[in-house]
Amino acid sequence: MPYQGHLYIVTEALGPDLYNAVVRKKRQLKAKDLQTIVRDLVKCLSFLHRFGIVHLDLKPENILVKNELTMNVKVIDFGSASFIEGGDYDYLQTRPYRAPEVTFGCKYTFTADMWSLGCILYELVTGTVLFPYRTVQENYAKALALHNSLDFRLFSDGPKFRKYIGQNGLLQIGDVKEQSRPLSKVVIPKEGVNFSAELAQVCPNADLVDFILRCLVLDPAKRLMVGQAVEHPFVKQTIK
Repeated sequence: MPYQGHLYIVTEALGPDLYNAVVRKKRQLKAKDLQTIVRDLVKCLSFLHRFGIVHLDLKPENILVKNELTMNVKVIDFGSASFIEGGDYDYLQTRPYRAPEVTFGCKYTFTADMWSLGCILYELVTGTVLFPYRTVQENYAKALALHNSLDFRLFSDGPKFRKYIGQNGLLQIGDVKEQSRPLSKVVIPKEGVNFSAELAQVCPNADLVDFILRCLVLDPAKRLMVGQAVEHPFVKQTIK
């Protein structure tokens, strides 16, 4: 609405963001509440993707609670949003929620938002950040560990790939001062990692576990897409 020569955008009054409403308070959400959040976020992403837009900065702080009784939410902050045919970029997505293809400078797709959604849901369920590290190397090492994978080549077409992956195929540490902790603490242990089983221990809803795991698939082409998310059992089932 115009006022004294200025254009103002008037929106409805919304509540706190998910970080302050849930994560910081260590609030345990019921499956019904989590389903409401997922439905609203999937609805938002479906609308954006229909117009060729990727949000590219989904995180708890950018999701406001509309109603704390029903846990309906709305997405804000479209400052990083881009059309899917967007060109080169230097910085997109907040580090703990950044898709690996974005990290390595590869061409991103709509599933970059789905990776962020998986990270957010993990945080809401467990109360902890899935990828809390300061360096790309550590976060990528953990992502590989979760999938019991040693294949660093998935994102080799990215312009930033050689910055982090050496000629020997190993994670390359450029500046020791930037390391927040030894990589040995996040690489794959000899006995492997059963991420799905560990997640199932803290999340009794098997469909939600499956939804999170499918959002966190490393290969963007195999990751859960919004159209599939709309039809996912966790979104469609009736939870009382």
